[in-house]
Amino acid sequence: MILTKPVFLIGLVAAFMTSTLFAKELPKPTQALGQAYLSHWFSHDSAEKPNLNLTPLADDELGKRAELRFTSDDGHAVNGLIAFPKGRRSYSKKLALALHPMGIDQQFWWSNKNPLSTQQLTARLREQGYTVISLDARQHGKRGRKNFGPRELLKRAHSVEPRVYIDTIIGSVRDYRIVLDWAKSEFKPEDVLVMGYSMGAQMSLLLASYEPSIKTIVAMVPPYVSSPTSPVAPRIHTHRINDAKVLWLAGTKDPYSNKHQTQRTFDQITSDDKTLKWFDAGHRLPLEFLNTTLAFFDSLHAEGE
Repeated sequence: MILTKPVFLIGLVAAFMTSTLFAKELPKPTQALGQAYLSHWFSHDSAEKPNLNLTPLADDELGKRAELRFTSDDGHAVNGLIAFPKGRRSYSKKLALALHPMGIDQQFWWSNKNPLSTQQLTARLREQGYTVISLDARQHGKRGRKNFGPRELLKRAHSVEPRVYIDTIIGSVRDYRIVLDWAKSEFKPEDVLVMGYSMGAQMSLLLASYEPSIKTIVAMVPPYVSSPTSPVAPRIHTHRINDAKVLWLAGTKDPYSNKHQTQRTFDQITSDDKTLKWFDAGHRLPLEFLNTTLAFFDSLHAEGE
């Protein structure tokens, strides 16, 4: 996929406008249901080892890559890309998961046509010894449906049947939980990092809330979901993040998560090792965010030496 600027912006707009959805979608959970009500949305069959297949791709400038495919526990076909650390032909003890925004696909993290140049982030991680995995979210990329793009997904989200959007978020998080289980079985990573932009940041926070093996989180402008009962609202889950290093990048003028909303969600994270970095920007961060994130990666690398 070629990430042209118009398509990129459409994807972000689609993600933006989901921020106040689902206030009436779900009943408020009782105190007794509490955590069970929340966690069951993202549960998966962890006892069932996925039949994951790797197809080698042409090497890039950093080394080996492969397309990965597996069937999720609910029967959905999943595809993505796995890139090995620089100069290595096999896995490492460090794993990074990269989650893309709405309306784009996993090439957001690999294509040099991306106007945000996020391929620099995956490259730096590979240089520092990470195996990097990115998946196409449900309804995106090779998993998309004909004549069903981000505009249609957005239209459904605002209809009386918004379930397709909820399923996109929840199902994609569950897919990442499955591929993480596979990685733990295959090469037992000791250092797991997750990063995401917009919808991908929203899913990263949800994923990290239920995967304590994730020790590092980079969340870039996750949208705010106002409903206190929606299963895809990060702020009702993130209190579970209590033992991870968190870097949160936010725009002071982001219309889809204002300063109060962003601060409110960030404050729900119970880990002491967290940083909220503000930029004088909207939902689309200035390219300075790359330097901030790369410096953060470098600090992690220095700590590990």
